[in-house]
Amino acid sequence: MPVKFNKGTPPVARKAIREFLAIPDLDDALRDAVERLASHPAMSGLWAAVSRGPTGIEDVIIAAAIIAYEKPCSLRPPLPRSRHRLPEYLKQHKLVPTTYAGIATLARHLQDKLEEIPSGARADWAAAWPGDPAMTFDKLLKAVASIGACCDRLDIDARALEAALKLPKPPRRRGAVKAQRTYFGRIVSDLLQRFYGRPVDRVATILEDVMFDLGGEIEETTARSRRRGQ
Repeated sequence: MPVKFNKGTPPVARKAIREFLAIPDLDDALRDAVERLASHPAMSGLWAAVSRGPTGIEDVIIAAAIIAYEKPCSLRPPLPRSRHRLPEYLKQHKLVPTTYAGIATLARHLQDKLEEIPSGARADWAAAWPGDPAMTFDKLLKAVASIGACCDRLDIDARALEAALKLPKPPRRRGAVKAQRTYFGRIVSDLLQRFYGRPVDRVATILEDVMFDLGGEIEETTARSRRRGQ
C-alpha cells in the first residue's frame, strides 16, 4: 500500500519514511506510528516550524522520532510486589527481554549440546531431518555457530550505536502511566537539541503527539519542563 504524505513533507523525510516502512516484519505499533509521521495533520505544523532551519536534512527528525519511540517501548516496569498481579504482568512483559547477546548465548549452548551427540547417533540425522536433505549434521553445526557469531556482531554494533547516541537515562518511575512518553520526550529533545544546536520544544511536542497518537493533548511546556529536568 502506498504511503500517504502531507503536501509539506520534505523529499528526504519521505525517503526516510519509505525506507523504514520497507523493513519486513516491522512491529505493527511502530509501523502505525511511522505512517502517522507521513500523514498526520500535525506534521504540517512541524515542517513549517523547521522550514527556517537547514534544509535537506529533515530525515534526522524522522530518525530521532523512531529512535526515541523504540527505546522507551522496550522499558519494562518493575515486577509487581503482589503475587496475584504477576500473571497479568507476564502477559505484557517478558521477565528476560530478547537481546542479540541472549540469542548468541543460546546458539552456543545449542552447539555444545549438538556436539555431545555421539557420532554413531548422528548417522540417523539425514533420515529424521524434515527439511532440506542437503542439511547435514555438520552443516547444521556450522549454521548454529554462524547464528551465534552474527548475533554477537549485532550486539556489539547495537552497543556501539547506543554509546555514540549517549541517550538520557530512563525515568525512575518506569511503572508510571506516562513513563514511555516521558522517556520519549527526553530522548527526542536531547537528540534534536544536539543536532540543531538549540532547543526545539515545539518539534518535540508535535512528535510526541504524532507518535503516541495523543490527539493534541500534550503542550509545549511539557517538552520544555522535561528537557530542563534532565
